[in-house]
Amino acid sequence: MAESVALIGIVIVLEIGGLIVILAVTKPDALHALAPATASTGYGSIMGVVVITFFASIGFEDMVIVAEEVKDPERTMPRAIIATLVLTTLLYVSLSWVSVRTAGVEDLAASQAPLGLVFERANGWSATTFSAVAALATMNGALVLLIMASWVFYGLARQGSLPSALAQVWPVTSTPVHATLLAAGLVLACALFFPIERLAQASALLNLAFFAGVNVALGVIKKRQPLGPDRFRVPGWWPWIAVLAATGVMIGEALRLLG
Repeated sequence: MAESVALIGIVIVLEIGGLIVILAVTKPDALHALAPATASTGYGSIMGVVVITFFASIGFEDMVIVAEEVKDPERTMPRAIIATLVLTTLLYVSLSWVSVRTAGVEDLAASQAPLGLVFERANGWSATTFSAVAALATMNGALVLLIMASWVFYGLARQGSLPSALAQVWPVTSTPVHATLLAAGLVLACALFFPIERLAQASALLNLAFFAGVNVALGVIKKRQPLGPDRFRVPGWWPWIAVLAATGVMIGEALRLLG
């Protein structure tokens, strides 16, 4: 576990560093005026962007899966989740603004490596180095997914909801090796047999349903088991706002796909 976390940490630093470099080296004369909205901009386009944005933000919730590895999780985890959301949102918004003004929507949509295109046009440098960073980011995302999925299988196995073999831990690294192999096999099968666009849509919708369910449970728990003053708390109405938002996006995306 420690080895994986260390590798993930190093790659995350490289990822964020690469994105900050794009923002830092973009020349003012490389920025163009924003193009006006086209006639194709409408409900379907907006819902598609909402789902893609949600998919891009998936991952912050995975921190709670390894909460038992954290010192003082009741205090640390809420702050870490909020900080992650705030910093990620600021980085995404800034990068999106620079990307659209540097390369344009049409060129970004047609490019196989949009951030590499932005990097090249922003300062005239070759995009090869940044493409390597993007490849590392993709690898890092897959590694995080494998770790979190394996820990979910491991936890369910410890509770008796899955076969006990998935709860076995390799003594050398203290990691659930069988659960990790299962997660890797499922990810590999999905990558080989399903289009990436469909996987992204399905993943976003399933996570929205998951978030809605978690917030329903949170709302019920807050009524049945009020937390003490030393715990992180949110207003009683907050979970239901999240439920409405997640459900609304799910319905909107379903209507867009059916239409």
